[in-house]
Amino acid sequence: MNGPSVELLKILDESNKYDSRKIETDDHNIHLDVRNIYEQGAVPGGTGLSTNGRCTYSFVARKLLTVLQMVMIGGLYLLLVGADHMVNITSFRELEELKMRTFWILIDIVDLLDLQSCVWESDQAQSIYSTACFIYFYCALVLMFLPPLSLLELCRHGEVVRPHRMLSYLAGSVVFVNVGSTVIRLVLIFKYRVKSISSVFIGKNIICLGMKVTHCADST
Repeated sequence: MNGPSVELLKILDESNKYDSRKIETDDHNIHLDVRNIYEQGAVPGGTGLSTNGRCTYSFVARKLLTVLQMVMIGGLYLLLVGADHMVNITSFRELEELKMRTFWILIDIVDLLDLQSCVWESDQAQSIYSTACFIYFYCALVLMFLPPLSLLELCRHGEVVRPHRMLSYLAGSVVFVNVGSTVIRLVLIFKYRVKSISSVFIGKNIICLGMKVTHCADST
């Protein structure tokens, strides 16, 4: 009686250990799968960040953030221009000059916002942490400096508005927008191989740089 019962107990004990190990292994695999899905943002309540710190938000969400930023900042600038300067416009020629100057300033703003948006739109730019930080703060500082400078030069407090004489903004846009943003884009393209950089604005800056240089030469 003792011999068969002891062997039966050993068999039952080994089967219980095997079942427990199998259950633990299955639970562990399930836990890993759920954690990976959660980190990728597929589960509601996920952080949207992976373990390496990169943003895993959708492509559409990143594009919508860029569009929203451009519309809000551009619209705010147009609102400030209209509030400060439309009352002092007395002729159709002055209105057309103001529209033309405002249009080119908006193009410079869009140029800087497009360069800044590569920080969160491109995974390649996110991998270059120090360079991405420099691009973001460079664009932010220029956006805080150049548009207020243009508003200051457009303001004549009742005098004749002459946007073509905005020499301070002209010099600042040449240095920080036409030359600075072009150099940054070329570095991102040739050194870091970032594919999301817009080459259209490189051509725009080259054309604007030539136009501004010839304009300054004609003025002198």
